[in-house]
Amino acid sequence: MKRIRPDNINESSKWQNLYERQGATRRTTWNNRELTKDLSAVIPQHATVLDVGAGPGLAQRVLINREGRSDIKWTGMDFAPYAAEWALKESGVGFVDYFTADIRKGIPAEDNSYDVVMSTEVLEHLDDQAAAVAEFARVARRRIIVTTPLTLGPRELATKDSSPYHVWAIWPEDLENLLGAYGAAWSKITRTNRQILCVCDLRKQ
Repeated sequence: MKRIRPDNINESSKWQNLYERQGATRRTTWNNRELTKDLSAVIPQHATVLDVGAGPGLAQRVLINREGRSDIKWTGMDFAPYAAEWALKESGVGFVDYFTADIRKGIPAEDNSYDVVMSTEVLEHLDDQAAAVAEFARVARRRIIVTTPLTLGPRELATKDSSPYHVWAIWPEDLENLLGAYGAAWSKITRTNRQILCVCDLRKQ
């Protein structure tokens, strides 16, 4: 990974304002069928899944509506209170639970609480990705699934991208190394070469 911004403006108040202004219509990677098909393929049947950074439940809605994954038992987590409020009342997903918490302060759950911990488009926003992944591994029983934007080109040329919220440029091997500390990790380039999907099967199984 290569840090492309020294400052980090990812605070709950900023994302709260974004969600309040734009709600569930905010542009998102979940508009793309390729990524949702790939993601559906790596979530086990009938799994209990904690989605860290779940926002207003967009990933859940498309996985249910496009991929027929009504078998998944979802718990959401986000640091913006609006996200939890909208997801529970308006998304139609039927979350088992949804709590407001900041991954930078840990996950308020016991060890091995969920079959899968999923976190999509979150790690590129964090100062300390390793601490976040350690929390994912602590509360997951079977698998960790993450996605991030794919950085194109060599590391030495990576500079600030178009989003002021992205702190890191990330390549597939970065995620494989990060998650590989906890089990067997592999990655796939998806969404027409724009996203990295990385999966780690945990050693604790």
